[in-house]
This record gives sequence, structure tokens and C-alpha cells, in this order.
Amino acid sequence: DMLWAGFAPADPLDLSRPVAWDDGTREARFCITQLDPAKTPGVSVFACEHRTRELVWRPAWQQHANGARALAAIAMLVEDVALSAHPYARLFDTRPVEIDEGLLVNTGTAPIAFMNAAALAARLPDVV
Repeated sequence: DMLWAGFAPADPLDLSRPVAWDDGTREARFCITQLDPAKTPGVSVFACEHRTRELVWRPAWQQHANGARALAAIAMLVEDVALSAHPYARLFDTRPVEIDEGLLVNTGTAPIAFMNAAALAARLPDVV
């Protein structure tokens, strides 16, 4: 329960948009709720319930010309690694794991690595 975890989600918002389909246009429906941005440092986080998954999770839209199929990980460059990582660990009901660069939060799919500028420079010295 996100409210219990202290994320103060906004009231759910029902949304829809037209989607081109083989026989015309259909209406994709979904419901979102945004978490309080002050509770998720660095990014705006929202949850989305797809009510018409078949209209948006189409195999043709899940392919990319470069062959990518998923994110391997997400890196967040932050000033205070622990302060930034802990809310996300609570959100995903896990504990941050120490890595050479800082802290890693497992999400169930692409983990989030939290690091400061010095750790990123040491890990990827050729990246500006």
C-alpha cells in the first residue's frame, strides 16, 4: 500500500487516448496516480493501471531497430546516495545493496543504481 509507505499518492485519475487500429480507431483506457514528488527524489513517479492492455502492449510496438528488448539497469546520479536510494527501496519493498559505485535498489526488472558524480566518473571515465 503506497499510502501506508508514506508516498502520499494523488487521487486516481482515469484517462484515455485514441489508438490507431487495423479497422479504425479504438480508445485506450488507463488509470494513473502520481506519488508526491517530494517523496521520490530525482524523478516523478506514477503508477499506471492499463485497462485496455491489448491496445497498447502490441508486439509491433515492443520492437526497436537497435534490437533492445529491455532496460538492463537505470543509473541515478545524486548528491546523497543513501538519502536518495532509501525511498525507492521502500517503494519496491527491498533493501539497498552496496555496490562499488554506491547503492543498488532491485525493482524486480531493471535495478536502479544510485551514485554520486565521483563514483560515476570512476566507473565510466570516458563519459562526460
